[in-house]
Amino acid sequence: MRYAHCHEDRRRARRAWQRSLESHARAGAGRWSRSDSRARGGPEISRQLAEAGIDLPFVDGLRVTTEAAMPVVLRALQHCNAQLYHQLDPTGDVIVPFTDGTTVQAQFCGRDRVGEVNDVVTQPLVEQLQKHRVPLLPPYGVDATGQFYNLNADTTAAHVAKAVNADKLLLCTNVAGVFADFSLGVQLYDVTREDLERHLAESAFSAGMIPKVNAMLFAASRGVKEVWVVDGGDPDSLSFALLHEAAPFDPARTSHGTRLTTRTRVAGASRVASKSELN
Repeated sequence: MRYAHCHEDRRRARRAWQRSLESHARAGAGRWSRSDSRARGGPEISRQLAEAGIDLPFVDGLRVTTEAAMPVVLRALQHCNAQLYHQLDPTGDVIVPFTDGTTVQAQFCGRDRVGEVNDVVTQPLVEQLQKHRVPLLPPYGVDATGQFYNLNADTTAAHVAKAVNADKLLLCTNVAGVFADFSLGVQLYDVTREDLERHLAESAFSAGMIPKVNAMLFAASRGVKEVWVVDGGDPDSLSFALLHEAAPFDPARTSHGTRLTTRTRVAGASRVASKSELN
């Protein structure tokens, strides 16, 4: 029996994660992802690359990673993993870091050391869920020859969610959610796959948000019933999305991030809100 399929294991893992969030909030660091950039992969990679005198461009929202840059990127992501572990689980009894790159297996995608997820080895993840612990995975992996590749974090999370048959996926960012028009402050709240695909076709999203939206669509198309994008520095939004009970599409919701749901849509268009509504 694959325990990843077991609802009780998922529920216990969710409770363990919630305890971690509550412990972190009580420690007085409720907005750690904004106050400490060392725990955020992108800024930390940029900082260490700058120190090494390496400048890497972005293509379609993804950082082009060269052979020379890969050791720096790997070191930065391992540093972030350690920071997250200590900040989210100061007692060390909830989270288990995975850093060897073998749980998420990568493959070459034609851009130097930018890789794609080839497979997810679920056994070590299941073993930790059985112990009611939460795996912490960095966004890199190795291929069949042992070469390391830089992976997009949101895409990696979507593949892991699919592999363990998760009911829900949370993607954390440094803004309130997905915006149909960021310059005008037009945020999406409850959306369907059709909504996101339409906005993608209209080039509504910023380059940095495109990989996140694609990860949402990937997860939803492969059985994940709810995918959330929330501000990782907002404990209220994190807790709301984490503990939110399964519910149909709700066009009236105007807080706590963006939710892509595959459940039955009620009457009404996807709900968006402008800055004037939020003020």
